[in-house]
Amino acid sequence: MLVHMKTKKPRNIILFLCCILCSSLNSQDTDAKSEKTLSDKGRFFINRMRSPYLPIYGVTDTLAMLPFDEKTAMYSSADLTGDNDDGFFSTYSYLYQDTNGHFVIFDELGPGTLTRMHFAFWWISGTTFLSTPPPNFPLSIYIDDMVTPRHIVQANDIFSGRIFPLVVNVLNGQYGYNLYYPFYFQSRMKITMPFKPNFFQFDFRKGYRKTDPAKWISAINRAGQYPHDLAGSWSGATTTTIPANSRARIASNIGPAVIMGMKFTAAQISDWNSLRIEIKWDNDIQPSVNAPLGMLCGSSNPAYNLASLLFSMNGTTGYCYFPMPFNSSAQIDIVNTTSSSTTLKFDSVVIRGRYPEPFGYFCATHTSSRPTQLGRDHLVLDVPGQGTYIGTVFQAEVNLGIPNVDLYYLEGDERIYIDGAASPSYHGTGTEETFNGAWYSPLGQDG
Repeated sequence: MLVHMKTKKPRNIILFLCCILCSSLNSQDTDAKSEKTLSDKGRFFINRMRSPYLPIYGVTDTLAMLPFDEKTAMYSSADLTGDNDDGFFSTYSYLYQDTNGHFVIFDELGPGTLTRMHFAFWWISGTTFLSTPPPNFPLSIYIDDMVTPRHIVQANDIFSGRIFPLVVNVLNGQYGYNLYYPFYFQSRMKITMPFKPNFFQFDFRKGYRKTDPAKWISAINRAGQYPHDLAGSWSGATTTTIPANSRARIASNIGPAVIMGMKFTAAQISDWNSLRIEIKWDNDIQPSVNAPLGMLCGSSNPAYNLASLLFSMNGTTGYCYFPMPFNSSAQIDIVNTTSSSTTLKFDSVVIRGRYPEPFGYFCATHTSSRPTQLGRDHLVLDVPGQGTYIGTVFQAEVNLGIPNVDLYYLEGDERIYIDGAASPSYHGTGTEETFNGAWYSPLGQDG
C-alpha cells in the first residue's frame, strides 16, 4: 500500500505525517507470524473453540478486526491530468449524464456502503463570492431502485442536520460540508444532480458488512470521551520520570488482552513533540508504534485542543482510543529526545481476554520532509502485507509571512494505491479537503 501527498506549489514546507493503520495478522506463534494469512481459517476456528472471545460488537470496538474480501475507494472531482482543476470549472465533477439529463456523481455496484460525502462549493450571487451550498441544488440518491430515488434532498438541507434520518454526523469544517452516514446498498447506488457540482469526495467500501446507523450515531455522539461499547475501567495513573536523552518504560502488560484507551498527561505542552512513544507487541524486536507522542493523540507541534472519536487533546492531557489487541505482551516506552529530564503521567483501560480473530496489530509510523520539493511527492506510507489503513495525522509549517500564499501547500492531493494498482483508489482534491475543510482552512490547524 502506498500513500502519496502531491506537492503542487514550490514552498518551504515541513510535513509531519503519522500514519495509523491496523496491520499485520496476529499469531499465537510469534515465529510463524510472517507466514500467517487470512486463508488460515482452520487455525482461527481452532482458536475460537479453544478460548472464548471478548464480546466485541460496537463500531469502535471492532476497528482492529480484519474483514475478509473488503476494499475501500473514493469517487472525487480530482483533475485527472494532474493539474489543479479539481472543481473550479466542473470539468471532472461528474461521471456521465443519465437519461434525465442529470449529472451522475456516484455510481457503484453493490454490495457496499457509502460512508462519507464531502462537498465544497463556490458560486456568485450578484458580485459576492459564496462558498455555502447554493439554493435549489438537489441531490437524488438512488439505492438499489434505479427508477425512483430513495432520497431527494437539497444540498443546503443535507448538511444542516434537519433531514431525517440524516440528522447527525454532519461535520462541517471551514467552508467544507461533510456527512458521515452509512448508506448500505445491495445491488447498486447512484447519486445525481441537475447541475454540475464543484468539488466533491465520496468514500465507500465494497463488501457485505453493514454498519448499524444507530450504533454509528451513538459512537459519534461520544467523541471526546470513552467511545467503546465494551465496558472498561481506568487502571490508575502512574507518573514516570524520563531522563534527558533517554527512555523509560511506562507500561508492560501480559496478554491475551486489548488496550481500549490510553491517557497521557505531559509536564508541559512542548513534551507532545519532544517525547516519542514506542510500542512492541508480543515480544517483537522492533516497535510497531514509533511516533511523536502528541500525534498519537491527534496533535503535536504546536499542540491544539481537539475532540474526535478516537483521540483527543486538551492542554497537557491527551487520549488515544484505538483498540489495540495482543496475545502475549505489550510494552510501551517513552523516549525523551531533549537534554532535560521530564515526567509523564499515564493511565490505560486494559481488558483481559481474547480479541476476536483475525485481528491486526496497531501500528503507527512517522515521516517528514524538510522541506518538500516541487513536483516530488511526499511518501506518507509504503507498507506490504494484509491490514487496514485507518488514518493520518498531518502537520505542515510555512513561514513566508505572505497571507494565502503561505497556504498554497494545501493544493497537494493525497493519492492512495492499494495492492500494487497502477491508479489510485483514492485521489483527493486538496489537502484541507482530506480533513473535511475547504478554501484554505484557517491557518494554524492540524488535520
